[in-house]
Amino acid sequence: MASVVQDATCIPNSETYVLHCTSAFTSFFNLWGAPGKPFQIEAEVPNDLPSLEGCFTFVAMNVFAYQAEFMKLRAGDFLNTSRSMERTYIDLLQQINENKKQWAIGPLHPVTICKNKIPIRQEQCLNFHD
Repeated sequence: MASVVQDATCIPNSETYVLHCTSAFTSFFNLWGAPGKPFQIEAEVPNDLPSLEGCFTFVAMNVFAYQAEFMKLRAGDFLNTSRSMERTYIDLLQQINENKKQWAIGPLHPVTICKNKIPIRQEQCLNFHD
């Protein structure tokens, strides 16, 4: 929560960042569409992007609105992506957040490819819980 670390700006040689758990694509289109598409983009805009309407409760929206003021204090954003996958959208996020650093530090939840072709039964997958 941005409000929790607001005083970190008073500490010399410190910076605060926001971690975006979604892709740069999702982060960009959510931010770009909110104020009414503040600039034109050369990238292809998908026609059927779902609306955020109804995705958040009234309480959650109030929390977001309260935190927005403190988001201005951040030095930048950590994005759950890699530049090689989403360079276009990272660069577009930089246009929205002009004075903020954009760091691609992901993917944070990589998928492990199983080389073993033997099917694993569901109970085998859950053995670590025991």
